[in-house]
Amino acid sequence: MNCHHLKGKFSAVSFPLMSNALAGVLPERPQSKWNPYKKTISPGHIKYAALAIGDQPTTGPDGKPVVYKFSKTKVLHLQKAPSDIDAIANCVARCTGINYDIVLVNFYEETPPGVTKLGLHLDNERLMDAETPITSVTFTEDAKYKTRFVVFTEPHKQKGDKQVVHLGHGDLLTAPLGTHYHGVLPDTVKDMRHVSSSRRICLTFRRIK
Repeated sequence: MNCHHLKGKFSAVSFPLMSNALAGVLPERPQSKWNPYKKTISPGHIKYAALAIGDQPTTGPDGKPVVYKFSKTKVLHLQKAPSDIDAIANCVARCTGINYDIVLVNFYEETPPGVTKLGLHLDNERLMDAETPITSVTFTEDAKYKTRFVVFTEPHKQKGDKQVVHLGHGDLLTAPLGTHYHGVLPDTVKDMRHVSSSRRICLTFRRIK
């Protein structure tokens, strides 16, 4: 498994800048009750958006909106990415050599910081090319805040060897998340005692089939 971690690649991009850039595409209220991982992630609030990068259309040949489906009932309509997100996508393409079509935005806020556990899963939604590695970029309001991200080495298996990566502000991670189970491990109170805010934004860049 090839898991590529660049620490602080986007550290110059501030959390307030990202929040402002996404203000027009994220919902005003958290979508916790709508959360597709509600059985494995708690507590806290999450907002979602699916954005088309560059010239990627937001409507299909039939004129209907392109949708990103977590399941049959969990649907996001594809929106045009703001210019700041397009600029990050261009930099991600240069870093990874992969031209992505869309970016899924996740805005997290935990209470208290570090308690969230995201259960093991595959990012293999029907719209996505599961064989293309996914790249994530993390932005945190508090630079001391990091998430413990775990990826299993063997494809389609939830046991055996795994890699744990601590993701902080500005970090870039590229990994085969469509074929390798992954999740987020909760931190201890000791780990988070100096963290004042848990607010973070995760951009995951993906390719459509």
